[in-house]
Formats: sequence, structure tokens, C-alpha cells
Amino acid sequence: MPYVIRAVDKISKWNLGKDYNSRKLVDADPIGHLKTSNNELSVFVVDDLNDINHIVIALATTRDHFDKFHCVIAGKSELRKNRISMKHDTKTGNTPVRKANDQHWNLKNLKARDLEILAKIFLKSVNKYGNFKTINQQKVKQLIKSKIDDAAYLDKDKVNPNIIEKLKNETT
Repeated sequence: MPYVIRAVDKISKWNLGKDYNSRKLVDADPIGHLKTSNNELSVFVVDDLNDINHIVIALATTRDHFDKFHCVIAGKSELRKNRISMKHDTKTGNTPVRKANDQHWNLKNLKARDLEILAKIFLKSVNKYGNFKTINQQKVKQLIKSKIDDAAYLDKDKVNPNIIEKLKNETT
């Protein structure tokens, strides 16, 4: 089953625990994690949840510093069922990790109502099925370190120079 992955800033805005079932309306905070550009939202689609590590490396290597990583996960079929338009778009998935770029999609032609629908889909997936992942800062660093010199896997020229410098300083 294909899964849609979206990186978010704070999983606490999504993981509501027992409060989830009592909510009829979606809070604004989760919708704030669904920031669009030109009415599009960047996501990754994977067939195997183990591929999340590729996405973590891809996004974390574009940041200025090592940080923990959170993502919410939903079934691709849920988005299709709710008529969320999706387009496979490897060009805008311009990360250092080649495999992650191949897994990049854009949700297209989004309206405000679509963001509420997406938030509901992800909230249900997180709270009812536990479909989210948090990777701590140390693990993020370890994942990057394990692939930083693998030219077939990662384009080092696209890695944020601050990340390379921090890795270099650790080994000296």
C-alpha cells in the first residue's frame, strides 16, 4: 500500500491522544504545518515505510543544523478517495538524495477546504492508527553520516555546507 509522507514541525500538534475522538473541528495549528506554495503541497510517496529514512536524510541535509525530524503518514488511497489531486514531480523534489527525489509528489490545485480535508486525513491516521514517525537528533545525524560519502546515493553538492562542516568538525 502506498503511503503519503509529510514532514511537520511538531508532532504534538497532530498526536492528540484521547482528545482526538472528541473533536469535530480541526484546530488551526496542524493546518499551519500544511504550508502551500502556488496552491501545491510537497509530499513524498513510498511503498515501504522503511523508505522514510531516505526522506529524513533528503530533508535534513538541506537544513542548517541537525534537528529531530517528525512526519505524518497517511494512505495514498485516502487522498484519492477525497479527490486530492496528486502529481508525481521529481523536479521540485530537488534534494541531495536521488531516491527521495524519485518519491516526490505535489498535491495540486489545493483550496482551503482541501487543507482541512488533508488535516483530517493525517489526524485520523496519526491518532487512530499511530501513523507518524519521530527521529531524534542523534539518529538524524547518524543517518546522514552513514550516507554522506555515498556518491551514488547522495549529491554532496546539494547538501547544506553547514551540515558538511558540522560532520567534519566531529571527526577532527
